[in-house]
Amino acid sequence: MDFYNGKITRRLNKWLRTQWIVPKKRTQLEKKNISILCNNCIGGFILHDMGLRFDSPTINMFFHGLDFFDFIEHFEYYINQKLIEIPNPKYDLNAPDYPVAILRGGADYKDIELHFLHYKSFAEANEKWETRKARLHFENLYLIWTFMGMAQDEKIYARAQNLPIANKVIFVNHPIDNEKYPDFFYIKGFENQIGTGQLSAFMNLKGERYYDQFDYVKWINNG
Repeated sequence: MDFYNGKITRRLNKWLRTQWIVPKKRTQLEKKNISILCNNCIGGFILHDMGLRFDSPTINMFFHGLDFFDFIEHFEYYINQKLIEIPNPKYDLNAPDYPVAILRGGADYKDIELHFLHYKSFAEANEKWETRKARLHFENLYLIWTFMGMAQDEKIYARAQNLPIANKVIFVNHPIDNEKYPDFFYIKGFENQIGTGQLSAFMNLKGERYYDQFDYVKWINNG
């Protein structure tokens, strides 16, 4: 994987992607007014590929662990809460150099921690969150969950499969029973590590990223 993402090969792959892959995918895309809810940056990469506006607050940030599951399972509640900046994230021993916030769970739910790694200040992150939240297409919600850097078991699989968003895909790094878990998709290339790796990395010298193994244009069009 490192060879395909070196300084020279990465430039070549970006050029090939810009010239051939992305234009083809954009001509195939039929549905434009969508919102992708995602636990990491993959949603942003896909929207950028498609030339679509970021109509989701979960773009350019990430959730740790299973916080994203709680966020989706109680989406109507959390999406109406305000971000609160926190100085000491519970999931990071070393203080990150980017803003971190929580959505209060109140008496009934847990606090959800959000990491805005692409922003320099909480004010900027909060402005983007509120702006994109206001643009949500509730009638066209899509969900992407990536098992990245975390252990997997049947209990978590069942919870992921039952997340209350009809149009969803769950990326895993090993073959899986799609009769039992119809919304799961096996991304090849990360079998020897815990969870999927960096899906936005290039996987060859054809301009293809790892997440291109999944036909997300067809997924969006059919949603």
